[in-house]
Amino acid sequence: MEKQNFILPKLPNPKGQAELILKGVGGALIKPKFFKVNETEIENEQFDSDLTKSSKFGIPTFDMFSFNCSVGNKVTYTASKEFGGGSVILDAPFVFETALITVNQTKNIVKTAIAGQNGTVKEFMSEGDFVINLKGVIVGDTANQRPDITTLNSLVAYLKAPVSLPVSCNFLNEWLISSVAVESYTVGQREGARNIIDVEINMLSDSVIELSSSNSKGDVLTQRSMF
Repeated sequence: MEKQNFILPKLPNPKGQAELILKGVGGALIKPKFFKVNETEIENEQFDSDLTKSSKFGIPTFDMFSFNCSVGNKVTYTASKEFGGGSVILDAPFVFETALITVNQTKNIVKTAIAGQNGTVKEFMSEGDFVINLKGVIVGDTANQRPDITTLNSLVAYLKAPVSLPVSCNFLNEWLISSVAVESYTVGQREGARNIIDVEINMLSDSVIELSSSNSKGDVLTQRSMF
């Protein structure tokens, strides 16, 4: 099988990237911020009147995001027939220098209907996956010219991977998320700007920790990371 390796360039100019993202998602309706993890800022945020009105979930936040494969932590899979059917090796990161990220969490709840009574009996079982939405842009160096095909192929190689992917992001670290599964994605052109490609990725957290093994039953107990 043909081996496909990808060299992944970084995207320059984070502030310029942020402006392009806002223009693409209707930035006038949201109040974004650049996210840096430090104790002083966390303390200051507690007294920010805008932030105290909202939960940490769902706050639009700019941050750097990276699909974080490397030579020592590479992912290998077989491409579909449409893409040659070769062996794809992800051994270098793909970086969005600026991304707009939102995080939501689901809960696994069993609902039981009772005959003769309105509503249902709800039994809380466990916390579910974190649902992650990322909005970013890929910008070509030359105006009115499509971005480098190598960059696009590198991103597609990650998006099509049929396995969980390691990620690196300060904002996601706040929720102990270090691995994700890509659920869906949208890649679209920007009207009037051939060198700008809008990217939106929907992901689910996939952080699993081995707690213990049972010698008698031969099973493994696992639990996802908790905040």
